[in-house]
Amino acid sequence: LRGDLLAQLGSIEIGRERLVGMCEEYGTDVAMAYVNAIIDYANLRMSEQLQQIPDGVYRGTCWIDSDGIDGLNIPVVATVTIAGDQVKVDYTGSGPQGEGSLNGSYATSQAAGAVPFLNYIDPVIPHNEGCIQHIEVIAPKGTVCNAAYPASTSSATIVPADAMQDAVNKAMASAVPDLVIAGSA
Repeated sequence: LRGDLLAQLGSIEIGRERLVGMCEEYGTDVAMAYVNAIIDYANLRMSEQLQQIPDGVYRGTCWIDSDGIDGLNIPVVATVTIAGDQVKVDYTGSGPQGEGSLNGSYATSQAAGAVPFLNYIDPVIPHNEGCIQHIEVIAPKGTVCNAAYPASTSSATIVPADAMQDAVNKAMASAVPDLVIAGSA
């Protein structure tokens, strides 16, 4: 964990140095114009890619074996609605938050709802805000997908996140079978 955190901090520092250097060399206005152009490009390309998915409502369910304490067979339900270039991932119907650390936060649900779609698109499209603007995530409070305080979410990016992504992939398997990855949770 310490090594992972140090690597993340190091990458943030390198990114900061390079962004500051780019602003110093080309000016802040030019640097921001390029940043915005990359976001706009991703937005346009994501829109094109999503419009190739058949409109409809798709549903997938995955299970978390245990919450780590006493909860067993916790369902994670994803109802995915595709309408043109807009996606809604709704985790309503998922099981209640558990006593253990295997609960998700809303941020985890947002990421887990979006990541599968980033895997379905052309890999040259930058994964940035332009892609995510097309994806809305609903995760009811008090569920394993969006636990309420003081529930533990220390394993949020592992167990519930994998199950949430798998539920989305199961939902999308009939719509884009050649793009969906195999289950991993």
